[in-house]
Formats: sequence, C-alpha cells, structure tokens
Amino acid sequence: MIKALFLDVDGTLVSFDTHRIPQSSINAIKQAHDNGVKIIIATGRCRKIINNLTEIEPYIDGYSCTNGAYNTIGGQEVSFYPMSNEDVRKVLAKADEENVACIVSGKENVTCVNRDEIFHKVFVEMHNIPYFAGELTALETVLAEGVSEFTPFFPKQIEQEVMAALDSCESSRWYPAFMDITRKGVNKGLAVNDVANFLGISISETMAIGDGDNDVPMLKAAGIGIAMGNSTDAVKSEADDVTDHIDNDGLCKILKKYGVI
Repeated sequence: MIKALFLDVDGTLVSFDTHRIPQSSINAIKQAHDNGVKIIIATGRCRKIINNLTEIEPYIDGYSCTNGAYNTIGGQEVSFYPMSNEDVRKVLAKADEENVACIVSGKENVTCVNRDEIFHKVFVEMHNIPYFAGELTALETVLAEGVSEFTPFFPKQIEQEVMAALDSCESSRWYPAFMDITRKGVNKGLAVNDVANFLGISISETMAIGDGDNDVPMLKAAGIGIAMGNSTDAVKSEADDVTDHIDNDGLCKILKKYGVI
C-alpha cells in the first residue's frame, strides 16, 4: 500500500507546453490525498519559486526542494544539507569568470548572479517564473541562510572542470541549458529516505514519479519508481514502470494502475 507519493514538478505535474497541471492530475492528487496518501513535492526548485501548484496546494503535505537539500513536512524542517563555504566560493568565482547566469538557492530565499538573455528566456519565459525578471533577494541574504543548491548555465565541458575543483559536491541536469549542484550525496533519493523516516513509513510504501535526470535517484530509492512518458530513454531505463505523457493523463493513469486511487 502506497502511503507517500513523491512528485516532481516540471514535466511531471506541470506541462512544459501549457505551464499548467492537467485537470486529470489535479483530480488524481486530490483523490490520493483523500485516501490518506501523503503528497510530497520533490523538485529542483527552491520553495520561493514554486509558483505553479496553486490548484493542488490544499493537498500538499510536504516539500523536498532544491533536489533534496531542504525537506519539510507541514512546515516542519525534516533535513537541510547546505554546501561548504569553500565550495560556495568556488562556484560563484567560476560563474563570474565565465560570466554565466547562476541561480543561488538558500533555505527560503533565492537569487541569481549574472542574469542574461539566455537565463531570461529559459527561466522567465520557458519556465514561467516572473520572479527572476524583477528585483531579487540580495546574494548576502541567501548566503547567510546556507546554500542548498547552485543552478549555473555552465556547458558540459565547464561542468566537468567545475566539479573536479569542488571538494564535496555532485551535479545533475533536468534541462540541457543548465546544471544543478548540491552537496555530495544530496539528491531526491536522499529526500525520499529522510521523509519516509520522518513519517515513520517503510520505503516499500513510497512511490516516486519524475521525468528528468535529477529524478533518477528518487525513482531508484522509492518503493516504486515511475518515469513519465515524456522522459528520456535513460530515465525510463532506471524506472520500475513507465506511464503515458504528462499531457495524455500519464499521472492519473499510473496512480490508477497501482491502486493509489
């Protein structure tokens, strides 16, 4: 029996085409919640820029933000894994050296250094996050909270150079234009374990659904890991099962198949 459902946001809950949650998914999540299933949002986003879940907010029990670095249930902190000050310094220095945009996420706040046209196109226009077009939180404020994640627009060759220079970090991508950097060992899979322990449930009673490379640790950690039909073949190969495309009722279909609703 599934007691906790971990759901990625972009590409799993929210369509890249419509920027909306399909109505079938809204209905399915409400039914799962009414059935007593804990609904956990597992995203690469900082909580402050989760701006597209209004229709399901009443049914959300917890958040795993910045790829598992900051986890909460009902507003109560479960776990927080900030990066070391030395690694923070190195990433910021490289972003300035390469003059690339880099999102800096803390516990609650988020900012961006070196905002440019590519960043605006990807995050403001394509991902529909208007927050990044306006005045941002001061970098010093975010740094004081502890940095949970960096999201720099490093190409893959620079990614390899950066990661080799960091003492204790790992990286992942859920969109080709940028990467996410978190503390080593910190990912959505760790979040599944932390939250399950906090809730007092078995891993076998968890289900995770995602579509991006950063979802793979979560799909492998959960009792049942589901890849969306719009996932890459690499992600699908790591999942226990594959459902339909997000815009073809994929989420609703898989929850019905496994008796969650």
